[in-house]
Amino acid sequence: MASFKPSRAIPLLATALALAGGVAMFGKRRPTLGTSASGRGQPTVPANPKAKSLGYETEDISAKLVARILAGFAATAIVSIAILFLMIHFFRTADRADRPALTPEQSAEIVPPGPRLQRAPYQELHDEQGAEEGKIEAYSWVGQDHKLARIPIDRAMALVAGRSLEPSS
Repeated sequence: MASFKPSRAIPLLATALALAGGVAMFGKRRPTLGTSASGRGQPTVPANPKAKSLGYETEDISAKLVARILAGFAATAIVSIAILFLMIHFFRTADRADRPALTPEQSAEIVPPGPRLQRAPYQELHDEQGAEEGKIEAYSWVGQDHKLARIPIDRAMALVAGRSLEPSS
């Protein structure tokens, strides 16, 4: 049985995309010049002869045609995105099918050799940071003799703000 090759589907998808965009943009014929029912052709107000001699345009633009062209662009973009997602899906499934399955050694959990000094390093780091943050946000004594106190950093900054840090002599 032949296996599916995504690279063979690319020309087919590109052709389908081009056809979808062409049908969406040019599926209906444009009305001919001179028709006033569709809003195309000569304007109802005659053009200034001077403007005509200077090369200004003398016919109106068709809003329906512009809307159809924009709708065609939108349809082409939507179809392109859909085809892109389909191609990604096909490539991924084909790539997975071509790979061999992982062996038990490859899928085993890797445990570093002992001695393991930290059982939960992230939890210990979180606890240490919490302890340090508690020190800079609370009042406490620095030593056993209660001669030096620690104050919160916000209070210390408020006390020092506006004062010179140079020792007075």
